[in-house]
Amino acid sequence: MNMNKFVSWIDYEFKSYYLDSSKRDLRIIKDKNINLKKANFICEYLKFLRKRYFFPLRCYIHLTAGSKYKSANNKYCYGIFFPGDEKKKTFPSIYLPIGSEDTFYNNLDDIFQLTKLLTYYYQWYFLQDTKRSNRSLEIEATKMASFLVDEYKVYLNNI
Repeated sequence: MNMNKFVSWIDYEFKSYYLDSSKRDLRIIKDKNINLKKANFICEYLKFLRKRYFFPLRCYIHLTAGSKYKSANNKYCYGIFFPGDEKKKTFPSIYLPIGSEDTFYNNLDDIFQLTKLLTYYYQWYFLQDTKRSNRSLEIEATKMASFLVDEYKVYLNNI
């Protein structure tokens, strides 16, 4: 896959080059009262991603019952990526609001947002977030999310 010169996701076949951390992959943390159907759909999507891509440093994915978050600049967002801190020995985290049991949202919107946040993870891992503009990082994340969601739709249709 060659989306453009910036795409930084690690194809699973190249994982042997990125084994410097003993704690790798994604860990899912589910809050109480979340929409379980949506959570299961997201978990299936993550299985799809894990077969194709390698996650070189552990990243916690928190599925929460909210519908959106308020960002630092008082705008609303539909997911947040927090980079890890080597000094504090913390791993990166992604917070994705998927709603509670009684809410209904489009599952594809959720995995689109999650894919954008995972692209931020890779951008952070490869230190691209310090070398490029926020706009170019956002454009790349949106393109990658569109690409992978479209691939997942094809995969679902072929099952």
